Amino acid sequence: LSLPDDFSRSHLWTAARWTGFAAPDAAWRSRTMGELARTFMQPEQLTPLRERALDGLVDTHDKGLAFLLKRSLTQTDVAVRMLSLRGLGQLGREGDLPIFNAALKDPNVNVRHTAIRAIAHMARNGSVQAMELLVRLLLELDEDGQRVVSEELAGCGEEGYQLLREAASEDEIKVRRAATFGLALTGADWARELLQKM
Repeated sequence: LSLPDDFSRSHLWTAARWTGFAAPDAAWRSRTMGELARTFMQPEQLTPLRERALDGLVDTHDKGLAFLLKRSLTQTDVAVRMLSLRGLGQLGREGDLPIFNAALKDPNVNVRHTAIRAIAHMARNGSVQAMELLVRLLLELDEDGQRVVSEELAGCGEEGYQLLREAASEDEIKVRRAATFGLALTGADWARELLQKM
């Protein structure tokens, strides 16, 4: 890190990969973490570099990362808020589900949709609480939000498929309409038959 880095920050990404395996008290670890955090938070940062910085931060498995990401949710930069939610989803801590729920009230629609995708990421990785939250959101969100939930359920395996089947027969027309998006994404024969009947 003391050598000049190239435009794509190759040295930083290499150091980030090593940091995940380094001893917590390694002298260069905190310097790498600081540089990754600066790159992630820097105003006017290029989005691809910001995304790489987030991936680098997640790869470090640092216990203070959740705090940094939660603090980043107060930033005015929409990209920072979106990536912070994505990072929290990758960490997969069920205790953070209320944070995603709060993000569903963000004034920016992309931030709200990122919160849904982060919840779905956790559900795909076995979080029962995240899956229960997705079910509730499918019933309660506005039509755009319901559509995103439905699309994410299509990627949640058999449990997601079952929820889409149930949503397709809901009394509420908005829920049935949202279910069509997820059903179409499955590409399965049973889903096509269900769509034809709807």
